[in-house]
Amino acid sequence: MSAHGYSIQELGTLAGVSVRTLRLYDERGLLVPKRQENGYRIYSEADAARLQKILLWRACGMPLARIGELLERRGVDEEEALQEQIALLEERERGVRAARECAERTLENMQKGKKMSSEERFHGLKEAAIEENERRYGGEARARYGDAAVDAANEAVRSMDKDEWNDLATLEGRIIVQLKAAMESGDPSDAEAAELVRLHAAWVQAHWGKSRTLTHEMHVGLGQMYVADPRFQEYYDSRAGAGAAAFLVTAIEASDI
Repeated sequence: MSAHGYSIQELGTLAGVSVRTLRLYDERGLLVPKRQENGYRIYSEADAARLQKILLWRACGMPLARIGELLERRGVDEEEALQEQIALLEERERGVRAARECAERTLENMQKGKKMSSEERFHGLKEAAIEENERRYGGEARARYGDAAVDAANEAVRSMDKDEWNDLATLEGRIIVQLKAAMESGDPSDAEAAELVRLHAAWVQAHWGKSRTLTHEMHVGLGQMYVADPRFQEYYDSRAGAGAAAFLVTAIEASDI
């Protein structure tokens, strides 16, 4: 470390992270160092302390988007944030454990020439779906809606019977078909778009269960999160065509459902 601070290589070696990682944190606005006249990054002791927080939260599995929110909040309760992440990790562990147990029972029964019951397979399938949803979107959903709402949504999925689960999968497919049809018409406020919004609202409500009722304002907020998050945008655009996520949001905003 020079009198001016750490170079990117020096801080990377000190923290045990790659230069590429530090550049990523800079691009995401998580750790933005000062620049020397030659354009080189120079990190201060305060930057090093901030990096320590980032790495701690990352070690707990916290998404970068959530870390960015915590870093920008004044007076954030770091203990509370870690407790929140521990609860999320515990939820993931339950899902992984259930999926692993399901896989182990399947393997054991195959080796013994036995068949696994449909109920056992179904239970493992639901837990695996919950775990995957938590892994991909849990951090953002909990930050936006709170732990209670997300936990209630997970329980709604757990409580589904086979018919409800299959109906949900069918509904998901119908949404994509209807989204394509509505995009062909090009009018986010016509009958095709209204049916799209109705189907999507039903899909969201099924995931939320009886814990709360989806309002138009909630639906609009959820839609806006779609176009702000590349993962949601990719999901709809890859299935219904470029611009599908944006069209869905416009249709939701134009609807009175």
